[in-house]
Amino acid sequence: MRPLKSKAGFTLLEVLAVIAVLGIALASVTLTIGRGGPESAVTEKIEQFMAVSRFAADRAVLSGDPMGLLLEPPQWQSDSEPEWENIGWRYRWQAGNYQGWSDVPELEAISFDPETKLHVLIDDLDWRWEELLDRSLPVTAYYPTGDLSSIEIQITDERLPDYLQTIHINEYGQLEWKELAEELQAREDR
Repeated sequence: MRPLKSKAGFTLLEVLAVIAVLGIALASVTLTIGRGGPESAVTEKIEQFMAVSRFAADRAVLSGDPMGLLLEPPQWQSDSEPEWENIGWRYRWQAGNYQGWSDVPELEAISFDPETKLHVLIDDLDWRWEELLDRSLPVTAYYPTGDLSSIEIQITDERLPDYLQTIHINEYGQLEWKELAEELQAREDR
């Protein structure tokens, strides 16, 4: 009797993880070639955020588990006030189940530069992170149905006085980089 052969191959989640990593790397390469300076650094971080968010959305639908976005202001990352100036906002996507939220190994925490500031609106109201006692809950979540709870993230940078970028929920219920979508639409309309 011959031994059974094990099936070789990759799961769909593994393939999606590779695609997300390649997308992040490609975005970094294209940005490095064409631009420089602080605007390039912020743009790269936003592109990275969007790529990881798309992966989280796909993972929620395919795995059947919600994926929550955990945002951490600098004040949550250090107890020492002088250190806050050297720490940027950090985010990570976590998987949810009946036991709560937990980190996903293939999705590491990613930080913005210390000069980059985030202003978060949840259901059109300011997210008052300073008043929260439980810092382990996500600010929004992708659900297995593909739905995403309402959120808007406004991104500014101290090095760029008139710089404002917005990540919001579009008419299709997906996270969208508003300014990039408008730019692409304008190009398409030409």
